[in-house]
Amino acid sequence: MLNNWDSNLTKMLVSRWQDKSNEIIAINNEKILTEERLNNLTKTIQGSPLLPTIDSKLGQLFLSAWKHQAEEISQIKQEDINIVFNLLEITSHISMPVLKLVVSVINK
Repeated sequence: MLNNWDSNLTKMLVSRWQDKSNEIIAINNEKILTEERLNNLTKTIQGSPLLPTIDSKLGQLFLSAWKHQAEEISQIKQEDINIVFNLLEITSHISMPVLKLVVSVINK
């Protein structure tokens, strides 16, 4: 009975190792096929006459988006101008030099 149990256990382990091995082989084959497809796609795209056009269009879209964003961020509002002038006025009073004239009267 022990021999039969050892035999069944060995068969089960061998079966699991074979399944795992087949799974690893399938994954490696899929990886190789994916790399081949990626290489073929890269060659096709790099050789495409549309690439400069796509590059140019994407560049224009990015520049347009950046310009729009910069314009939105840098919109000066009247409140901002008032705040700046108020700050300038306050700082000019703070840093304004003060001249004190002291007059002494001496009786003789």
